[in-house]
Amino acid sequence: MLNKDCSVATCRVFRCSAFMERNWDKTYTIAANISSRWIEQIGLSSAKFILTSTASLEYNKNQYIFFSTTSNNEPPVRMIEAEVEVFPKPDFTKEIVGGSLGGLAFLALLTAGLYKAGFFKSKYKDMINAEEAAGAEGHAPTEG
Repeated sequence: MLNKDCSVATCRVFRCSAFMERNWDKTYTIAANISSRWIEQIGLSSAKFILTSTASLEYNKNQYIFFSTTSNNEPPVRMIEAEVEVFPKPDFTKEIVGGSLGGLAFLALLTAGLYKAGFFKSKYKDMINAEEAAGAEGHAPTEG
């Protein structure tokens, strides 16, 4: 039983020939990289799809008999379905530029407000003028 729907993506079929003995377990690990290029080719930025993997036992039915106490003597077929969701890579350029410009605008407004409040006025100039005025009154040359 091989159900393939390869209308959207490329399907792969792996066949492994192995001799199995009675009461013998064999484990196969199949790994793959899944690409989302076909999603980008059809113009979608993101998509959700179901990835189906099927494993079945095939044998020469003229030479061997499959016997199982737990099933109807049919070879087992295992199917794994995984829901895969593809997201676009996040692009934070707008947020970075907007945050930078907003920060600069806030800094300019803060500076303008502090300037209007007199925060940046120098009190040193007032101190010098006050000392000169006091010195002129106390040490004025006398005519005589």
